[in-house]
Formats: sequence, structure tokens, C-alpha cells
Amino acid sequence: MNQKEKKALKVLANCGLQLEYEHVNPAELISELKNLPTGEHIIIELAFGFIDDCRDIEGCATNLHISIERANELLSSAKKILLSQKDNFYHPNISFIKDYQDEICVLENLNIRSYNALIRAGKKYISDIEKMSIGELLELPGLDEQDYTLILQELKKYKKSNK
Repeated sequence: MNQKEKKALKVLANCGLQLEYEHVNPAELISELKNLPTGEHIIIELAFGFIDDCRDIEGCATNLHISIERANELLSSAKKILLSQKDNFYHPNISFIKDYQDEICVLENLNIRSYNALIRAGKKYISDIEKMSIGELLELPGLDEQDYTLILQELKKYKKSNK
């Protein structure tokens, strides 16, 4: 599952279906999406950013060459179908948070020394770095000032591109 798909699933779960995404099994939700009728499937992919980032109903209607009313009908129908099947993908007693987290390897310009230092410190996910204090970051062995700066710059770029 790529970053765009993770982000789209979070938005669909939280905003579209009003479910806490950490309890939504992403593989099972994707399977349910594939079972939707074609129109409903496409409107979900457009409205929640799987295909395109239009996310407004007018943009979806324009992309599909249908009226806004028809786009709203398809979206409403898709949500109803998914919610009727939520027992197949929503598990309130299980957390799937790790499935939605991005690993530090997505920080494209991180050098090998920085990457290895983070891994040795047990920092596998972006969220692990975000939870670190500056003091903890500075205590990572084997890094110099440029490495700390690089880690912080890459984290800032990541946050900016994933708002």
C-alpha cells in the first residue's frame, strides 16, 4: 500500500464513514471497495483521493461527466453499502495503526548514516521520529550536526507534503 492509498483510506474511514481508522483493517476495506458497483467504486476513489485529489463533489461530477446530484447519490449509496459491510473491515477491539504508518525509508534524502542510526535506535516509523525530543535526536550515536539537520529537514518536508 502506497502513501497516497494510506492517506485516502484514513480520510475515507474518519471522514467518509465516521470510523476510527486505526480500527479499520486496510486490506479488508480495500477488498470491500472492490466489491462496490462500478459507479460507487469510482466516486469513492475520486472523492477520497485514491485516484485524484479533487475531493469535492463538483470535481467528482465533472470528472465523471455526471450531474452533481447523481454524484451525491453515488457517494451516498457507496457509503451506505460500506457501512452495511463494516463488520468485514472494522474491528473496534483491534488496532491496525502500524498499517497506516509510513516507514522512515519514505524520507527520500535521508543519508545512510542517519537512516542506520534511527533504525539502531528502534525508530522504524515516521511517527517514532516525531515523538523524539531534540535531546533524544542529539543523543543518537554516530551522527554529526549535518545529519541532525538533514533528519529535521526531511521530517519537515514529509509533514508539508502529507497535510
